[in-house]
Amino acid sequence: MRGASFELFVAKRYLRSTRSDAFIHLLARITAGGLTVGVAALILALAALSGFQRRLLADVRERTPRLEVVADASVDLERARELASGVAGVTGVQELLYGRGWLRRHREVEPVQIVGYESSLPESFPVAGATAAREDLRPGVWISSATAFRWGLAPGDVIELVSPRMTLTPLGRPAPRTRRLEILGLHDPGNADERHAQRVALPLELAESMLHPSDRRLEVRLAPGRAERPVAERLRAALAADPATTGAQAVTWLEANRALRFVLRLEKTVIFLAVVLIVLVASFALVGALSLILASKRREVGILTAMGASRRSLRRVFLLLGAALAGIGAGCGAVLGVAVAWALDRFGIIRLPGGVFIIDHLPFDVRAADVAVVLAATVAVTLVAAAVGARKTGSLDPIEALRR
Repeated sequence: MRGASFELFVAKRYLRSTRSDAFIHLLARITAGGLTVGVAALILALAALSGFQRRLLADVRERTPRLEVVADASVDLERARELASGVAGVTGVQELLYGRGWLRRHREVEPVQIVGYESSLPESFPVAGATAAREDLRPGVWISSATAFRWGLAPGDVIELVSPRMTLTPLGRPAPRTRRLEILGLHDPGNADERHAQRVALPLELAESMLHPSDRRLEVRLAPGRAERPVAERLRAALAADPATTGAQAVTWLEANRALRFVLRLEKTVIFLAVVLIVLVASFALVGALSLILASKRREVGILTAMGASRRSLRRVFLLLGAALAGIGAGCGAVLGVAVAWALDRFGIIRLPGGVFIIDHLPFDVRAADVAVVLAATVAVTLVAAAVGARKTGSLDPIEALRR
């Protein structure tokens, strides 16, 4: 304990004494400033990415079924519906049919995903400004507001829906099935993915007459506030225990967008590794600052060695000195980064062109886990640099130090 007190006392003294030497004091401030800038830049970069990803995933979640049962042709879909309805946290189950087709109006044609729904408009089709409950919305054909805007359509207009499923004409020639349909309403496609703007929802009976019944699923609606994963685990266990539904799978919206989430995590990791180079450069300055302090305190170090201080103890002194400089820089950088990120997000200072990005300003989302990772990485890098700088005390000859 006494040894630790001695090393801490000497380290504090050397840190205060840097103020008497203008050059050493400047180098120490540059070192701490470099770490401050590096940590603040890391926090701001991660906060900006987290803000973008939060908005993107929120948009994707709103337009992706929270929980679906995907089944092949061997699965008894009615039995799967019964099992899903009996799981705690489930408020409703309805059958969906997916397929591909085209929307056509005059000379305009657009490929779309066709989604047939059984009773009410799926939750993955948000309706902007809807005041009625989803179950109270009248069944009908829903197209995206983006398509309606491009084509100048409104509810009540008639469009043609073309299916790749063939039918025979009176002359015996195969032709794609075409239906003229009245638009009941518009759903909000959002801006997260162009696929959401290329979807058409229509009643299941109509979809069955136009599509091959190959891609049938069950939309499982959850009670408000219910997490998807626990319900999905219980549903998977129920489906696996019944021989009639062993081929069915319960898929959450997170699992359905696994590739997107991987790309977002990879992007965040690459940005972190790129910006952490600032901290690495600042750690080189830390080695230089410790070397310069050692050179200026050479005689004092020689006296301490002659009085019985071990080389290991002196290395700890300079390691503590480096840790103090690193702590000052990392702490100031964390405070600066969090404060700037909060201000930029709170007041929407960085504006973005609305025609290019999905939002009008750059969002920042400071997460405690990101700040902890930044501080941990900074401490690890700077401690290694401080250890490298402190090792030079081991090569110091006390006799030569006292002569100088």
